[in-house]
Amino acid sequence: MSYAELFCQSNFSFLTGASHAEELVLQAAFYRYHAIAITDECSVAGVVKAHATIEQHKLDIKQIVGSMFWLNEECQIVLLCPCRKAYAEMCRIITNAKRRSE
Repeated sequence: MSYAELFCQSNFSFLTGASHAEELVLQAAFYRYHAIAITDECSVAGVVKAHATIEQHKLDIKQIVGSMFWLNEECQIVLLCPCRKAYAEMCRIITNAKRRSE
């Protein structure tokens, strides 16, 4: 049976994530996860480091790009990107959310 972690925050999610994206990917590969989604809060900051680690160590793990968003104080949503178009749309959402929060 294969396992995929679909909600994982790196230390780029301040006050919620503690581990570096590199450490998360290496640990997931150690436990033979099929895939891992780095889903930092309103950010894709951990994605590049996770990807670089997978490439550098030639790991047999799929990276899923995603991000977590707070809709209000009680409700959050996680977006996962199955393709480049979805990634572009999620980045647009991140940009708009950050602009509106200023």
